[in-house]
Amino acid sequence: MRKFVTVMKDDIVDKSVEDGDIDDCNLKVETIRQKIRDDFIADATVTVVLIGPCTWQRKHVDWEIGSSLRDTAKNPRCSLLGILLPNHPDFGKRTYTPRLTPPRLADNCRGDDPYACIYNWPG
Repeated sequence: MRKFVTVMKDDIVDKSVEDGDIDDCNLKVETIRQKIRDDFIADATVTVVLIGPCTWQRKHVDWEIGSSLRDTAKNPRCSLLGILLPNHPDFGKRTYTPRLTPPRLADNCRGDDPYACIYNWPG
């Protein structure tokens, strides 16, 4: 992620939630999710999902994608972009394996008018 932020530094505002940004030891899951939504991604215009081999199973990734897609007064819907990292098993392939991708991201890449796209890291 740091490499992406460095490469894109003039074109993005990094709103990433890092380990330790939220002390989640004694908080309910919904409280953590509200903090992420309100304090980190509320004013985002694009959610970029960097997809490594285990991203699909990360604790809050699918929820963050869902929050980015939801259109509310405080958190308007934003665009969704997935980027397969070089260590992902599908990197460089013409297609990707949906089960190795965050489920909600994969769901939004399907159909005649998909809302999300997945690209390879420009290596």
